[in-house]
Amino acid sequence: MSIEQELQKLVELEKHLQGGEALTLCERLLSELDSYAGLSGQDREGTRSFLKMRKAGLLRDKGRQQEALQLMAEALTHAESSGNKVQIGRCKLGFGVMHASLGNVEKGRQLLEEAVAYFRGLREAGSDYGVEQGLGWALLNLGRWMAKIGQSQAGITQLEEAVGVLQRIGNHVGVATAYEFLGEVFEAQGDQAQAWENYKHAKEHYEKEGMNEKAAQMKAKLQ
Repeated sequence: MSIEQELQKLVELEKHLQGGEALTLCERLLSELDSYAGLSGQDREGTRSFLKMRKAGLLRDKGRQQEALQLMAEALTHAESSGNKVQIGRCKLGFGVMHASLGNVEKGRQLLEEAVAYFRGLREAGSDYGVEQGLGWALLNLGRWMAKIGQSQAGITQLEEAVGVLQRIGNHVGVATAYEFLGEVFEAQGDQAQAWENYKHAKEHYEKEGMNEKAAQMKAKLQ
């Protein structure tokens, strides 16, 4: 199996909430990465960054926070060595999400704002799928955490922009996630009608990606 196929398998495992299997695969690929032929030095560094970034997220979900932060720092270093601007942005985004989830919400917000500004800058220089995906995910995470610190309207604006960005490139996972976060914001405000509408959209987009576990979670919120 090629490294590209292995990376796609890793993403699919994460999509279907199979974190244990994803972590095992991630660790194997990191240990075997130097054995894959056909990768330039820069491509290898970019791939190493991507794998460490994904592993950091998986470790964070398991409560191994300090390991996750260290790994994210290593991922950013590899991204910078690779010269892959989109991967650099992804790591900046990952740092923001990680700090916010650790309770450092203000620092997380600042880092996420930097990630949004970074991807907007890349977009001005010439956009592609990776840039738009990065911008959309930065916006949806920033919007979620803005709402959590009491700036609900700003959060809603950013989440709605994220929906538009990610819909244009057909990133259904991102669209579903943005709708789910919008549902959470409206539910926290006591607006059950708007919450229900957004959870419904989230369910539809999760179903388009075959993410049955997430679709079931949204269905439960609609009952």
